[in-house]
Amino acid sequence: MSSMFMLLALAAAPAQAAPLTVDWNKPQPVRYHAEMLISTPRGFRYLAERNMDGRALQTGVALDMSCTGAPMGKAWKVSCAIDSFAIEGRGDGDDQPRLNEVFANYTAVMKTARIDMEIKPDGSIRTIDLEGIDKGLNRQTDMVEQLRQVLRRTMAPLSMSMPKDGEGAKPWKANGLPLYYELHTMVGTAGGVAHQLKVDGKVGETIFIVGSGKGNVSSQLGTAVGAYQMSSNTQARFDPSLGLLAYAECATVGNPGNSLAQVSTGQLYGLSGWIGLINADGTIEGLEGTRGK
Repeated sequence: MSSMFMLLALAAAPAQAAPLTVDWNKPQPVRYHAEMLISTPRGFRYLAERNMDGRALQTGVALDMSCTGAPMGKAWKVSCAIDSFAIEGRGDGDDQPRLNEVFANYTAVMKTARIDMEIKPDGSIRTIDLEGIDKGLNRQTDMVEQLRQVLRRTMAPLSMSMPKDGEGAKPWKANGLPLYYELHTMVGTAGGVAHQLKVDGKVGETIFIVGSGKGNVSSQLGTAVGAYQMSSNTQARFDPSLGLLAYAECATVGNPGNSLAQVSTGQLYGLSGWIGLINADGTIEGLEGTRGK
């Protein structure tokens, strides 16, 4: 083949995507299973739809979801139908029966819910909204916002930043304040963190990514949940053929600036969670391969 024809053939060939390029544009829904456990040393009071509340020191969630994505400029709009949802918590003394009733209410209302996300080009999550639940009353609006915050903690492992060049030849930093550093609060989290990620080999055809970092955060109202010194470790497997995470996990610990918060409950602030692809045969992806059904 002449050099001219070779150049024409190269020009016509589709560009090969970098191995860590995120792509949510799929013909079929992508299914994920997620689990999360959060420890809140000062407790978190959850509201039911009507005249019921309960205070939790720990909150756990497990859910399955089917997600479809579409381009939104350089970013992605992703909508996830909730296939199953379960929430449990450890209450503070006499709060346990009320907390159980509140979470039974949450499980019921989540049957009609939908998770809408805006995802940045690097794969990290910009926004999470919860739709499909009645918000006619002020109390219902507050309840939906609390559930949205629970989902922000649950989706945290999915919000893993990929490198801008899509290559990962050198370590890179997570952008902004990653979800896995956020506090469990209704008023938002402020502060600064430095979380560095790097490629750490391959697991089969997937790329293994590890990360670690530290930071200082507090609620945006300052006194709502206090200030914390945070540290976090993350691990993930990225599937270049799919353009998405096959698996990701995070483990975050916060040491409260006000030591009384720890002494009174015996807990540090903590978030641990993982998310894995659900395969066509029902098996779920784990850190080193499938975890079974």
